[in-house]
Amino acid sequence: MDIAKYLRSEFARIWERNDSDNSWPSTNALQIIISTSSGLFALAARLIRFIEDLTIDDPCYQLEACLDFFSSPRVSAAINPLHALDLLYRQICSNITNHLLPTTKCILGLCTLYMTPNPPSVQVLANFLGLDRRRFYGSLKRLHSVLKIPFDADVHNTPIQFYHTSFQDYLIDPLRSGEFSIDRAAVHLDVAVRALRHQIDRDVGEIVSNVSQRSC
Repeated sequence: MDIAKYLRSEFARIWERNDSDNSWPSTNALQIIISTSSGLFALAARLIRFIEDLTIDDPCYQLEACLDFFSSPRVSAAINPLHALDLLYRQICSNITNHLLPTTKCILGLCTLYMTPNPPSVQVLANFLGLDRRRFYGSLKRLHSVLKIPFDADVHNTPIQFYHTSFQDYLIDPLRSGEFSIDRAAVHLDVAVRALRHQIDRDVGEIVSNVSQRSC
């Protein structure tokens, strides 16, 4: 399937689910998205997920945001699709509120650098980072178009998943992601410190337990 056919099919699916006007998207809007995605299915898929983002649930608004973004002066008509993908990822990351960004980057850092071969479940990840449910999910709220985030019963045995490795590649390259980049050294240090704290807590717990048993 070529990209144009894929996009038409996906827009038709979104239109049917949302009962949008049957002229949506316009021919011009569709052509802009097709042209921008040219040659890169990863970008086409990310655009569709961005437009369909169920946490916002307004595909018309999301499509307009894409069109405004790609028609801005910094995006040329003959844009390189890989550059367009970076711009889309930057747009997505820019929606993360400033006070949550450090926590979001912490989660993304672990997911990017420590997810293979046996990635931790959402519950394990949140516990390791000392995050309650509200903070954890709040930090990822704007990333549903690039991350598959388990909820409810799935949190105990299902990890966060990237829809495409291109987002991970973007995050670990500071020249591409800038202030949203993952600092490898900082992530590794943070993991080491947290792991040491957890180990100390376990050791102290065992000592207290042994002392209590002997006292009895």
